[in-house]
Amino acid sequence: MFQGHYGPAGLLHLLFSDVSLVWLMISTQIIDICYFAMNLLCKYVCQMQVKECPFICSEYSTLNVEWARKGVLMPTNNYAVFSHSLSGSVVLSLILTVLYVMIRGRGKRSFLSLYSIMFMGVVSHWLLDVVVHRPDMSLFPPWTHSRLGMGTWHYWSRLQNLLLEYSCVFVGLVGIIATRIMNDGMTKGVTSQWSFWMACGCYSLLAVVLNYVALYDDTPQKMTETAVDGAVLQPDHAIPVFISYVISISISYWMDSSRRSSTQDASKKNK
Repeated sequence: MFQGHYGPAGLLHLLFSDVSLVWLMISTQIIDICYFAMNLLCKYVCQMQVKECPFICSEYSTLNVEWARKGVLMPTNNYAVFSHSLSGSVVLSLILTVLYVMIRGRGKRSFLSLYSIMFMGVVSHWLLDVVVHRPDMSLFPPWTHSRLGMGTWHYWSRLQNLLLEYSCVFVGLVGIIATRIMNDGMTKGVTSQWSFWMACGCYSLLAVVLNYVALYDDTPQKMTETAVDGAVLQPDHAIPVFISYVISISISYWMDSSRRSSTQDASKKNK
């Protein structure tokens, strides 16, 4: 899944409006951030020689030529035992919570409360990937090698997967708008500052465009004439993906009701 991963961040912001939407957005993508970072590390340190650098290159994807020729949406075998596992989600949630407390403080919440919220954001990514991936989503390595995956990328059409992505994106957007209205009241919330609505529009447009581009990309199919089955894929798209993360998360700053609430609280104290 792509931009659809941000959907749960909007719902979590509705439930926990004092927690930064920016950090909730990061939590829903930290799994892929970790995965692509490890891909780039493997590329620049080991030139994607995964057999020669098994530790640094522990996470990568290989091309399945047969699937590509059949037009399967994501014709790859993915090896991401740490980042895309429940064990990894536990660790990444802890790291993210520590960073949150160091940068923003705990506020009125305990560390455990913040950790639970961040974990919900992180694990939402894992759960949505279970829906779209083949059975390559690990549970609790190294204690178990069990893997899950329903495979909508494998069995559904591109249009069906696109509609699934859009549904997740816009359910989250509804949560973000509802949070603003609940915090400011119906009248004031609807007529909120223009930057909020501009950000919502930019967020929606970006999600529509990026999801379409990602799901209708036919690069793997074009590679089938020359590619070797099982070849390790270069992470050429990692940098554009990171740029999309930066843009999406930056936009969320202007939709963040916790930032607005903090400003209002500070104004009341000054009075």
